[in-house]
Amino acid sequence: MWKACSAMTHGDLRGALALLSKETLGQPSPGTPLLRMTVNVPLFVTGTLVAIETMRAALNLYGERLNAPEQPTVV
Repeated sequence: MWKACSAMTHGDLRGALALLSKETLGQPSPGTPLLRMTVNVPLFVTGTLVAIETMRAALNLYGERLNAPEQPTVV
């Protein structure tokens, strides 16, 4: 989900094409279709919520490791 949201955010065409609904409107020149693309709102909202929860879990784990007692160094 992170990659999918990142693709949409950064304008990655391949990622966007995988997430968007597409409707072919015509073909102005050979090999170049004219498309209308729309986002699947429930899928996009779910993906955003998953990304938020992933970041929350990562920050919590970072906080736990930051406050963990230091381990002795074995030489």
